[in-house]
Amino acid sequence: MLIHSKDIIGIDSINTSQFPDNLCATLDVGFSIVSKDATKLGNAFTSANLEEISQKIQLKTSPYSITRLGHSYIFTLGNMSAANSSNYRFPADLHHFIEIMPYGAVRYRILLGCDVNTDKVDIGQIMIISDLYNMIYHEIFGAELANQFISAYKYEYLHVYKQFIPIFYIDAPQFKSYLLEHRKKYGDNHIITSSRIPKTGYNLIDRSEFDLLGKEYNSQNLSDFLIRSSFTIFGYIDPPKNNMI
Repeated sequence: MLIHSKDIIGIDSINTSQFPDNLCATLDVGFSIVSKDATKLGNAFTSANLEEISQKIQLKTSPYSITRLGHSYIFTLGNMSAANSSNYRFPADLHHFIEIMPYGAVRYRILLGCDVNTDKVDIGQIMIISDLYNMIYHEIFGAELANQFISAYKYEYLHVYKQFIPIFYIDAPQFKSYLLEHRKKYGDNHIITSSRIPKTGYNLIDRSEFDLLGKEYNSQNLSDFLIRSSFTIFGYIDPPKNNMI
């Protein structure tokens, strides 16, 4: 199974010959699921109410799209534009997107871009977008996810194309103080290279994770655990307090 996982849940790197000036990095996450009865996950997938899911996405963001490609559903968030030419054609996979497959496997990408004249990237969008991905995934599989789940193999890959400074654009005094304190203690914050979790292969996730975290095992918490990335808040040594973000 692991031999074929890269083909199923991997995402190709961006074609740098068609590289947007402001793209600094991509966050790619993928996982495949080992289940008790894959047909029950497949049934939940095919019976998902996409119109209802669409309405819930509309309440959170626009534009977006829902597309069927092969046996998968692909959800895109936001819109792409290029300042250099109206004839510019974006490379494949250059978008905020999540692909959800019939038996629970997922691959998704979040783009991390900066303004052309700055090296700062707002990483607060990772939390916002991954929360939307989580909502979509849970809406599709519902309670069947926890009922059928045995384990999952997962990877997370922060692919850095250009050096940048991760920042949260949060206009709150306590958060501005946190950023100043962080710089005072640790200096400037620069992301200069890529990172992958794990460095090679895949992490095995099973129900024992919830015992370690002290969380209830249910579909909502399982969906959140599978979708959420360890790179949600990266670059900072001391994590922000819960009331800051």
